[in-house]
Amino acid sequence: MEFLLIGANYGHQMVGCKYGHPEKFAAYLDEMCRLHQVNLIAEGANESTLSVWGADESVGRKVARAREIRHVFCEPDFRERERLGIPSLKQLLEDRGIEKDANGEYAMWSLEANEAIKQDEKSYWPIRQQEWLRKALDVASPQCHTCAFLLGTDQVEAFSQLLNEHGLPNEVFSKRWEP
Repeated sequence: MEFLLIGANYGHQMVGCKYGHPEKFAAYLDEMCRLHQVNLIAEGANESTLSVWGADESVGRKVARAREIRHVFCEPDFRERERLGIPSLKQLLEDRGIEKDANGEYAMWSLEANEAIKQDEKSYWPIRQQEWLRKALDVASPQCHTCAFLLGTDQVEAFSQLLNEHGLPNEVFSKRWEP
């Protein structure tokens, strides 16, 4: 199976999100699926990602339904993250000594702490990306020959490298899609 990678801000990937251009992204994805005979759309997101971005639907799933092709969310959910040993943001914050204030909210933290937390999260990307690959391959039928994989812009290169390491053909169609 060949992977066509599309990196985009999640605001573009979520239907109804006011922080992006989901309609334009949907048109782009639909045309890409038509031109490249895509028969699987996979996403480095999950149902929880929708609620974080204030959406009820992802562009990827909407396009897959309209085209009557397979779709899969590949980001591990809370239970899967726990099983894989990937800590939650709450755990990372607490590990860095950032605690809740009297109102039950996390206190503001410094730019240095913010960068450290980003690095902590990034250290778990290989585990998450392995899970993305596993889920995409699990849902692919023998007839699936082309997968459009939607992911965040920061993970495109690393995921492409993982696919290369597994001998899976891939092409970066967009590292940072913009309308």
